[in-house]
Amino acid sequence: MYNVHVKTHSSENGRDVIQFLLHGGTGHGRGIAVLPENHPEIIELKSFLDTIDMALSESPERASPEPENSYTILGSCVERCQQLSVTVLTDHQHFDATTLNTIRMSNIPQNYRIRARLLKFEPKKLCQSVKLHCPQCNSLQEIPERTELDSILQEASATGSDSNLQSISFCNSVVWRVGDQEQRRVAFHFVTHGELLQDPEDTLVFLEGVTLNEILRFTSKFKGIIPVTSKEDSVALLDLSVPYFWEGDMQYYGCKHCSKPKAMESLGSLASKQNPSWEHTSIAQELGIVPLEYVFVMKFTLDDGTGTLDVYLLDNKKFFRIPASEVLINNTYQEKMEIIMSRLCPASRTLDDFPWLECFIKSYYVRDGTEKRLCYRIFDTTIENI
Repeated sequence: MYNVHVKTHSSENGRDVIQFLLHGGTGHGRGIAVLPENHPEIIELKSFLDTIDMALSESPERASPEPENSYTILGSCVERCQQLSVTVLTDHQHFDATTLNTIRMSNIPQNYRIRARLLKFEPKKLCQSVKLHCPQCNSLQEIPERTELDSILQEASATGSDSNLQSISFCNSVVWRVGDQEQRRVAFHFVTHGELLQDPEDTLVFLEGVTLNEILRFTSKFKGIIPVTSKEDSVALLDLSVPYFWEGDMQYYGCKHCSKPKAMESLGSLASKQNPSWEHTSIAQELGIVPLEYVFVMKFTLDDGTGTLDVYLLDNKKFFRIPASEVLINNTYQEKMEIIMSRLCPASRTLDDFPWLECFIKSYYVRDGTEKRLCYRIFDTTIENI
């Protein structure tokens, strides 16, 4: 057996018994392998067992009765060991488990290893668990509703493109009139490579004066879309309330507080490269944007028999092994999330039938106005393939 460790456990009658436990970590793998009979260790083990059998057959104490409670102890140990966790610890396997009751009475901050069941979770609508998180200022925000994005873009498009089209050195630009009686002007700035236009699927486009529906229509035709506006003698990003980059079904946002947006000319150095990378992170770096990341934000109420504890999950893809950015646009991932949560916290069943979760959690304080609030958060833990 791979990754087995020995642990002493005190039984109810006070006797210490040894348990061999299959480790919950991933540092050395875990599992069972069958060795062939001619394996050197198997030959050595058989030889050793033969000497034990011979010694027992010659011993006058061979018929000594077993202690009355030996099978009870064994049964209890087997029951404990068979209750395997549905989570895996990705680090810190040397930590011993701590009860939730002990954690509630401990000093702050600390890290703990726990073993508990998921009593309940929030939000129940799993799509509402996906938020936008800034890794720099640690702020969280809701993903804007479609109506909110549409309103911002409609307001920007109402002004239309500047009558004097702003030129960008590495773009071919054109203005079209759209809408009723062609009153609205839309500017297309096609990023070129070596003064040549690329195939649409490889082309980055800056769109000025467009609506939400128009952006969504063009994302299926081009590599990526960046909504822009004309300001004096330059072309700049729209307000960061809307995504700074649209790629297929994905939208990428920037932090309003940490970003220092630059003019679109800043992308010139990227456009001049032999094989420019129009990845959202590269674009953000050139434009002075701090990208927001999609994360799961959930509250778990855990129960280990000694008490309950509310623990937060803030994770982009490690815990569920599902990218938070994909859950909102991919039905397969949405269904997988629902299956996972229904197995972690099954409806219409008693808590004793719930699976065990072995997790690392950390205690810490967060500032809530003028007061400090105690929080617990899961880390370095991932769901097994269930």
